[in-house]
Amino acid sequence: YSYSVVAVNGNYSSYRDTTGKVCYTIPDKVTTKSVSNVDGGVTIKWSTVPRGTGYYVYRKRTNGEWKRIATISKPDTTTYKDKDVSGRYLYSVRAYKKVNGKTYTSYRSTSIEASVLGKVKLSGVKQKGSERAITVTWNKVSNATGYEVYKKIGKNGSWKLAGTTDSDTLSYSSEIPQGTYTYWKVRALRTIGKMTTRAAFSDSKS
Repeated sequence: YSYSVVAVNGNYSSYRDTTGKVCYTIPDKVTTKSVSNVDGGVTIKWSTVPRGTGYYVYRKRTNGEWKRIATISKPDTTTYKDKDVSGRYLYSVRAYKKVNGKTYTSYRSTSIEASVLGKVKLSGVKQKGSERAITVTWNKVSNATGYEVYKKIGKNGSWKLAGTTDSDTLSYSSEIPQGTYTYWKVRALRTIGKMTTRAAFSDSKS
C-alpha cells in the first residue's frame, strides 16, 4: 500500500505529497500441519502462505532456544526433512517476503512437537509347534507410546495393519490360515494429544 497525508483547515487543504510512503504488510501466519518420522530424520509439513517469497524453519529442544535450521526459497514448497536428529524437538515455521532488498516475516507458527523415534528391531517371529498362531516380538523403543504391527501374506502380498499395542507390550500374536507364508514388520509411534508421530518400519521378517 501507498500512503499520503493532506493538512486540512476548514475549506482549505494543503497539496498532497505525491510521493507518499509505501508500506508492505507482513505475510500471513503459517499453519504447521504435521511432523512425521522418516528414515534418518523428521519431515515437517505446513500450509501455503499467499504472496510469500519463502519460509524459515526453526527448531529447538523442549527447554532450549529457537534456531533457524533452513531457508526454503520456493513459496510452493511446504515440506522440510530435518536429517540426523534424535530425541524430542519443537518445530515452527515463518513465512517471509522480500521487497526492494528488505525482508518482511510473518509471526512464527504454533510450535509442534516431534519425538524422533528409533527403528524397531524384531527379535523373533515364531510359530508354536503345529499351532497356527504366530508371535512377533521386538525390542523396546525409547519415547514410544505404542507400536503398529503390519503383515503381508506371501512374497507378493500387500502390507496391512494387523494390530496395535501399547508401549509396554512388545509382542503380538495372530492366527494365520494353514499353509500360508507371512511376513511381518513393526514401527513405533508416539501420540501427544491429537498428533501422532510414526517411526520408520523395522526390517521385515518371516
